[in-house]
Amino acid sequence: MEEASREEIDHVSTILDDAKEAIESHTEYGNPTANHERIAYLWNIYIDYKSTDGISPKDVMTMMILVKISRIMETPEHKDSIVDIAGYAALLGSALRE
Repeated sequence: MEEASREEIDHVSTILDDAKEAIESHTEYGNPTANHERIAYLWNIYIDYKSTDGISPKDVMTMMILVKISRIMETPEHKDSIVDIAGYAALLGSALRE
């Protein structure tokens, strides 16, 4: 088995550092497990309601809006989530025209 180069190790280390920073910076959404429980709850409602075979790109856009709604449930004043909802809604509106 070939050993990883210093460059590859540094690259992976940078990715892990970035991931740690992202996790630490998302504390405004509350406990990560509780946040993902809310997301799962909202997605299950959506999927149960939809009850189709498979998830379409439009479903993904809708479900990403639900992720942002879950985050707003914890921190309603978080502007980025509101902007993200508008962005996903715009993408969904465009996709629905196709």
